[in-house]
Amino acid sequence: QTVRLTHSFSDPIVIVQADESPSGPFVPVSVRVRNVASSSFEVGLILDSYDSTCDQGNKGCSRYIRTKVSWVVAEKGLWRVGGAAVVVSSFSSTMLERYYLAMRGPVSLPAGVFENAPAILLGSQEYREKGWIALRAVDTTPTQFTAYIQKDKVNTALPAITE
Repeated sequence: QTVRLTHSFSDPIVIVQADESPSGPFVPVSVRVRNVASSSFEVGLILDSYDSTCDQGNKGCSRYIRTKVSWVVAEKGLWRVGGAAVVVSSFSSTMLERYYLAMRGPVSLPAGVFENAPAILLGSQEYREKGWIALRAVDTTPTQFTAYIQKDKVNTALPAITE
């Protein structure tokens, strides 16, 4: 589905997440974004690969659940919001190295912005394949964090994506 924005961005970063479904709080789907442009982006849902073969009528199956998706679009850059520093940026998985079934590597934060380790929010953008991926930020310091990207075990090939 294409989302059309009322505001135009020079260098937009889009973050999306599946919300609660009408039938309950847990929605076993992963949200994907692609074709991000100055005033629009496409969003889609990917089923849990273990769930995609469920029989119709099985209430626990994501292929028969509708869900709402929440999204935020922000201009890439360093922003001050209510006295807090917010860095909106991206990195490519091509910067990471293979680590077992995952990929990992350091991602730098702007120098001199944070006094303490900030909270890191990761989202996948321009993901070109089906399947689930897990994104994690660990070992966060005021100047960097280690990013992990892991694809589900059914689909272990890891293509390039932009985070």
